[in-house]
Amino acid sequence: MGEVSAGVNARTPGRTTGFPDGAPVWQDAAPMSDLPPALARLPGRRLGRFGAALLGVALALGVVLAPGRAAATVPAGLVEIPSAFMGLLRLLPGLDLAFGLAAPCRAVGWPSFGRLENGVLAKSTPGLFVRSRDSWGTPEAVRALRRVAQEVETLYPGRGDLIVTDISRRRGGHLRPHRTHQNGQDVDLLLYRNKPGPSARSFDEIDVERLWALVTALRAPGTAELVLVDRGVQARLYAYARDVAGVPETELETLFEYPRQGKRARGEAKPFVRHARGHRTHLHVRFHSPEAIAASIGEDARRGYERIVHVAARGETLASVAAQYGTPVELLATENGLSLKARLRRGARLFVLRPLDPARVSRDTASENRGG
Repeated sequence: MGEVSAGVNARTPGRTTGFPDGAPVWQDAAPMSDLPPALARLPGRRLGRFGAALLGVALALGVVLAPGRAAATVPAGLVEIPSAFMGLLRLLPGLDLAFGLAAPCRAVGWPSFGRLENGVLAKSTPGLFVRSRDSWGTPEAVRALRRVAQEVETLYPGRGDLIVTDISRRRGGHLRPHRTHQNGQDVDLLLYRNKPGPSARSFDEIDVERLWALVTALRAPGTAELVLVDRGVQARLYAYARDVAGVPETELETLFEYPRQGKRARGEAKPFVRHARGHRTHLHVRFHSPEAIAASIGEDARRGYERIVHVAARGETLASVAAQYGTPVELLATENGLSLKARLRRGARLFVLRPLDPARVSRDTASENRGG
């Protein structure tokens, strides 16, 4: 039987991985007492006849599905609308960030092994250009992305947009050629260029002034967890921050991995901006998404499970893994998009929903078998 540890990078066959320490504790969302700001502004937007009709049906369904609620809490009732219908609402202008209208977004698992449920479609806004029409993220990530891009645009108007290349697919999961970008938290941003053109192609073309403003905005509390970029880019940012912005070197030591070499002392906090190979022309930003992560953990807990990752050993099957954790094999297969007859290759990672109360799961399974 495998051991449970923090993180998801373990590749030793037979090991299991739990959520890292300090994962947010999920709480039930309090009923909404007012319409979301995005919804309150809808009359001034051009929804068109189809959009207006669809919104009307949504509001009507909210009343039907939550008949005992006051009119001011109608958005909370809409949470119970089937997710397929709410997916349509997310595509309407002005409704993609009206979170009270749809089922909560869930960032399932981790950026390197996970998926995205009920994500938000990222769209171009002033100062921000989203290159792909299939870029989905958590509400917190998309909100923060728009905010930091607008801050830089306000400081340096007309000098070019912040360009987004990749976030996540609509349902998350593997996104070529990345090893991460799986649960809506990770965003790739091209470096600002100091001359006409979409992005800097060399260190000399980097618009360090705007890039420093971007990093400063990303450092705001609750915005980003980390930034990955090549040391060469860090060197230019470090020099600008020290010589032009006047940031003390003691503060820069906690901000940049550059110029230090090698591993830091045990227990020493990692810097905000870290080195990563293959990141000479773009930033890899991981945005804080506590609500989306908490919603995922809370949904698992509501069903009576905790989510871990199992790395398959030689000879293991879905049935043997399910038996090891006391979880239904059908649930294990469904959670990983596999058939019951699927063969597991050595080293394959599996999501396992381990029962919090094995007795409860046994009762629920028996009830389902009886058709209850």
